[in-house]
Amino acid sequence: MSDGDSCSCSYSYFDGDEADAEQIKELWLTIDSEFDPVLDGVSIIMAKLEDELVGMLHVAIHEVSVNGSFVSGARFYGDVIKQKYDEAGVMEKLIDEASKLSLKKGAEFAFCAPANPEYFSDKGFDTLYENVELDIDISVLEDDSTVPDDLSGEEGYYLVKFRDLSDEDLDELGERINEELCKRYAVFVKRDGAYLKAVRDRHILRNGGAMAVYESGISQDEEEAERLAAVFSYDITGDTLYVERYENFDANVRYSLDTIVKLTEEVLCKRCLINMPSSELVDDVYNLLGIWTRVNDGKTVMAKALSDTFSIEQLKKASFFDEI
Repeated sequence: MSDGDSCSCSYSYFDGDEADAEQIKELWLTIDSEFDPVLDGVSIIMAKLEDELVGMLHVAIHEVSVNGSFVSGARFYGDVIKQKYDEAGVMEKLIDEASKLSLKKGAEFAFCAPANPEYFSDKGFDTLYENVELDIDISVLEDDSTVPDDLSGEEGYYLVKFRDLSDEDLDELGERINEELCKRYAVFVKRDGAYLKAVRDRHILRNGGAMAVYESGISQDEEEAERLAAVFSYDITGDTLYVERYENFDANVRYSLDTIVKLTEEVLCKRCLINMPSSELVDDVYNLLGIWTRVNDGKTVMAKALSDTFSIEQLKKASFFDEI
């Protein structure tokens, strides 16, 4: 790869070198309190000045459903530059190299939730939607009875359990999630067992996990039925439970969010932060189980077409791009 615009950086892909791996971890920890290990199938483009890692960008290729057809999309993440090189054109070169790599691998477009949306906008990325962060302090709960064992959901159903994702369930669960996402969104990242395993294992390493929430009740045929209500993954840091990804399939979003509050209490945390699309933010979300919820700004989800035949406009309607 060629040098950067304003500094004599070299650009290369991470190949497992231990010295590079240590620098990648060190640089990652400047933007996150926990290090995400390098996942299979992820390319890391590094900008180095002699032996010093000054910036990096991660690229993962996903299968994405777009209006019923599957295309390849590239997720850009882990975008970080050392502060003293912010104005040296390094990130511009990293984005350019990541775009070329993604196109070579068959990706029609790239999507991301960058730390600096304004910069990515200048580089041709369009905003698809905004996320929000729900900030819930459960230390005000008076007693255990405030969070009931059974959380009533849509009429005829009630939440009975939420459980960790197990290897035996992953492929079947992926199919069920795809079916539910297809009802709500025109565009979404396809799920399969390998995808869900990567999600679960990543969060286990961060002192968390991935959970599926199920409802059971009486179907229209008056037979017992169980259905998927939500899926979420979480990390625990100190006394706070962080929900990084959240997918709701219940007609009433509040009831599946209530299960996260219940989990927060069970793992002895006092606070939970939940990231979710702003489109899910309805009136009854503001008052979960009698607890006032603060709503903060979240990440901006953006995308850019990589091929001349793909229009980014088709991603702007009912899109859902989560992070793993």
